[in-house]
Order: sequence, then structure tokens, then C-alpha cells
Amino acid sequence: MISKLTDPDFVDYITEKWYYQGHELEVVNSYKYLGFTLTTKLSFDIALEEFAGRAKGRVVEIMKTMWSLGNMDSTVFFKLFDAQVKPLLLYAAEIWGFTRFHSIESPHLFACKRFLNVSPKTPNAMVYGELGRYPLYIDSTLRALKYWFKLQSFFLVRIPRQAYEMDKNRLLRYALDHSDVHNWVYSVKHCLDIFGFSEVWQNGGVGNEKIFLRVFRQRMIDCYKQDWYTVEYGYIEYAGENFWGSIYPLFDISVTTDISNIYEQCSIYPFSSLKSSNY
Repeated sequence: MISKLTDPDFVDYITEKWYYQGHELEVVNSYKYLGFTLTTKLSFDIALEEFAGRAKGRVVEIMKTMWSLGNMDSTVFFKLFDAQVKPLLLYAAEIWGFTRFHSIESPHLFACKRFLNVSPKTPNAMVYGELGRYPLYIDSTLRALKYWFKLQSFFLVRIPRQAYEMDKNRLLRYALDHSDVHNWVYSVKHCLDIFGFSEVWQNGGVGNEKIFLRVFRQRMIDCYKQDWYTVEYGYIEYAGENFWGSIYPLFDISVTTDISNIYEQCSIYPFSSLKSSNY
């Protein structure tokens, strides 16, 4: 990909031309490679916004199909979501997965709120609680960690491993100089540190990766639940000035587990609206 320089000190930044085997190459600001849009600023925003738009379209199609079949079972709906929509949202999460992007979570929340037929302003924690769902950043983080384990097994002649070692050495060098550096390797270390697995970084891996990823996923879920059940944190982050939102975690009732076994499907929506209304 060739992008045009925008430095005014570079005299030829407007008239520069690039050639390959006698053919002039197009100078662009972004380029789609393997379905992922690369930009001159190395930003993931454009690519993830594209994924989000396509994902919402798939959600609408799934809901239309289920309505036409007269089946709005939550288990079926979210199995279809996880099979048809989530892989699209988590595409290339091995690279960007340590960062929490609103554009990725937006289609997930859109699907949850449309399914429950509640207001778009309904606090997100309420919607997750009603359906027993968790934010997608948990899945994206696990994918990135899994890729980190995979990188450890690459031979040094492979470019991904060389890039990893370069960033790792840079991180260690800056740490000695007491300077801050933020790259993908730093994200790995930071993620392991904040969830209490610093020894994994220090050891450069674990014995059984599958067991560790399962434990790590549960740790992330537990931390999310802890934040959710802490009324003070929930009041500030999730409920804002919504008093009902601040006390909502005290109600241990889930549509997917209790209510769906008691009421008819048509009664779930008004009950969910009553519990999750944004007063």
C-alpha cells in the first residue's frame, strides 16, 4: 500500500509518483487486504465500523426469519447470532482484541435490545443481565491471547515472530529507561497483569493453553460480574442517574432461565420492559 506524505517540509509530497515494472501505482489513503481495511494512520476504526454495519444487517435478517417462522426462542436466536454474526465482529481480533471498541459491541447490544423489545437507552448491564450475555471484549481478548500463545511456537525465521520479538525487545528496552511504550506486546503484558496472571507473562506461556484460556475467561466474567454487582460502580458506569439501574443487580431473575419456563413467549417482552425500563 502506498500513501501520500502530508509533511509540508517534503517538497514533492503532492507530485510524487510510484512505479512498479513500468506501471504507475495508485496512491491511496486506505486499502482493503484480506477483508480488512488498512489505513495510513494504522487505525482499526474504519474496518471495525464496516464490520459493525454488516453485522447489524445480519441481525435484522435473523430476526425477520425467526418472526416469519413464529419462533423467537432466545436460545435459538443467540445460537444464530454466535454462528452468523459474532465471527464477523471478531474478524482479525488477534490483532485488535485487547482494545474495547464500541463499534464492535454496538451490534451485540442492538441484537439484545431488539430481541427484548426495550428502549435503545436501556442500560447495557440490564440487557446483558436479562439475557445472560457478556460483552464481546471477553471473546476478542481470548482470541488475542490465544494468538500470543501461537506466536511462541513460531520459528524465528517467520515474519510474525520476528515482528513480535522486535516489539518485545523494544518494550524491554523502554522499561529499562523508565519510558512508556504502547504496542501489541505491551497489551499482552498489561492484560495478563490486570487480571492477576503476571507469572504467565514472566514464564512466556503456560503448560496447558486450553485450561488456562478457560480459567482466564472465567476470571474476566467474574470481574465483569463483580463490577456489575457493585452498586456504586454500577450506578456511575451503567445506570448514570437511573436509580432503578443502580438496584437492578439485586434482582436475580433471568428471562432465559426462569421467566421463559413460566410465562408464554409473548409475556417475556412486557416483563423485560418492566424490569429494564429506563425511567
